[in-house]
Amino acid sequence: MKILVTGASGRIGRALVAALIERGDEVRCLVMRQDPHAGALASLGKRVEIVWGHLEYYAEVEPAVAGVEAIFHLGAAMGSFTDWQFFEMNVRGTFNLLQAVRRVAPSIQRFVFPSSDAIYNKYVPGGYRTAINPDITPRDGKGTYALTKILGEEMCWSYLRTYDIPAVVVRFPICRTAEELPEFYELWLDGLLRYKRSQRREDPEAEKAVALLEQLQQAAGGERRLVVARDEFGHPYQRVYLDVRDAVRALLLTLEKPAAVGHAFPVIGKDQPVTSNKLVRYLSKKLGIPYVDVNLPGIPTYYAHDDRKTRVLLGYEPKYDVFAMIDEAVAKRAAQPAGERQAAS
Repeated sequence: MKILVTGASGRIGRALVAALIERGDEVRCLVMRQDPHAGALASLGKRVEIVWGHLEYYAEVEPAVAGVEAIFHLGAAMGSFTDWQFFEMNVRGTFNLLQAVRRVAPSIQRFVFPSSDAIYNKYVPGGYRTAINPDITPRDGKGTYALTKILGEEMCWSYLRTYDIPAVVVRFPICRTAEELPEFYELWLDGLLRYKRSQRREDPEAEKAVALLEQLQQAAGGERRLVVARDEFGHPYQRVYLDVRDAVRALLLTLEKPAAVGHAFPVIGKDQPVTSNKLVRYLSKKLGIPYVDVNLPGIPTYYAHDDRKTRVLLGYEPKYDVFAMIDEAVAKRAAQPAGERQAAS
């Protein structure tokens, strides 16, 4: 199958391209010219074709789409971008791809749109106490990134209804490689402090949480500490995590399952969700770094996803839990020469 992957140089994109090559597909990657990972993609072999271009410019998108049979639209702005950049890359970019499919990809069999659980307002007073259902829970996420993902999903459904473009949406939570997971910001005192500082406009109690975390930071005397975060009643924070390899497994299943078309699927890791106390205590033991335990006022992180539809319609079964990911990360770190370990930290 001839497949286009946008965002091919990202953490999921690189793994997906390698998996598609192993599957025997021909892969075309839409890549920005300044992308530092383009060489690594090209090194995967003759079945990888690099097309230079930007999602925001239709004239550069159409040549990448021409003649493909499936598209994985991983390319997106996320993180530190302006509202204008979010719109241009995530909304106009998706529109350009769908328009190009209409014109130059008559044999399209799948248009896969990786979305995000940012489309939900997961951070509410008391935490999200019922599992998020992909077909029932309102898509009421806050911020421009969430808005652009909701608009992207709606474009997929509109083009499915109007032009019969076979769209599938997958919604990812926190998705990381095993090596990245131990450094996830909310597991660390300094990272959680930065996050709570950023929430002072949305959460009137965040200032009190910041004061508590600053006291703990000072007491640590400059040494990094992990943190078990709890709400004001002592309930540990709870998140959903996903290993990149499981994300790729789910994406491949969208190609193989005709019943996937027209559905949105939450994709989560094994044995999810996981609470802060379990994850941090395990990480503390593996790294030999102490943790602090604190009850924080204000809006907590507490949610779960109902992925029954993903398991039934896609036949998806995740393989990696957070503890296996941590074991793998620690083992790889231990195998590095001392100089490389210091540079990484």
